[in-house]
Amino acid sequence: MKTNMRILITGHRGFVGRCFCKFYQEHDIVGIDILDPNNPCDARDFFKKDFSYFDLVIHLAAIVGGRATIEGNPLSVATDLAIDSDMVQWALKAKPGRIVYFSSSAAYPIELQTKDSNHKLVEKDINLNSVRSPDLTYGWSKLSGEYLCQFLEQAGQKV
Repeated sequence: MKTNMRILITGHRGFVGRCFCKFYQEHDIVGIDILDPNNPCDARDFFKKDFSYFDLVIHLAAIVGGRATIEGNPLSVATDLAIDSDMVQWALKAKPGRIVYFSSSAAYPIELQTKDSNHKLVEKDINLNSVRSPDLTYGWSKLSGEYLCQFLEQAGQKV
């Protein structure tokens, strides 16, 4: 690992984001989170105006809320499509060293996620060439993010 990396962590105030901040605390971290009480910043705004270079981008920014949000307010996660799309467009211009994109188990086909299914989910269960129905709008947004990242890799970006 490079000794002093410049790292962008979107969604750095969430549970996973805080863990990455702690893990990489000896590096130069830029945290972006709309819930940051000291410096609230929407990732979409950041991606439109700051094209600084980062060695590593850990992209966690998303509308969250668990099952209650996924089932009770499915349109709220439509914002996740914009966040991921803006990140991909930003990456094409900023050309970071590497991007880590966080998806979700909601991206897996729902028929593999039933009580009666004893199927252990694995990466190959998400086949972007033969898409099956993921878990509501949140699953679709994460599946779309994975799809965008696949094209980003084809454009030469490490994801």
